[in-house]
Amino acid sequence: MANTTNIPQIIDQLIEVIQNGGGLIDWVQAERFEQITGIKQSTLRGKHEMWPEGIVWAKFDDGRLYYSIAGYNNWASQQAANRCPQASPKETVLSVSGGCGTKRGAGKRLKSSPQLIGATPPRLLSEIA
Repeated sequence: MANTTNIPQIIDQLIEVIQNGGGLIDWVQAERFEQITGIKQSTLRGKHEMWPEGIVWAKFDDGRLYYSIAGYNNWASQQAANRCPQASPKETVLSVSGGCGTKRGAGKRLKSSPQLIGATPPRLLSEIA
């Protein structure tokens, strides 16, 4: 029988891998998406009008809503590039004031993510652990 005492640690490690661009898991349910991105579940449905369906969010055959980590990262990177067109993708940052900046500007560097080719079936944590 598998040792279940390590499951919370495994989940934490998987979340860290995803946040660092490892992308072992892409399509996740709202609860996991909130843990990874910090966006509250209660605000996710309100984002559906803003986020492209099939890229950032999708309703799968099981009737559940899933959110793509790679799709969200790609969408957010595009938004930053559109907001700061003078900056190259490698130098685009968001400053504390929300304006454009460069490497020397105050803010957090945005990670680039691979372009999403198409929606893939979700991988649930229960399938991995």
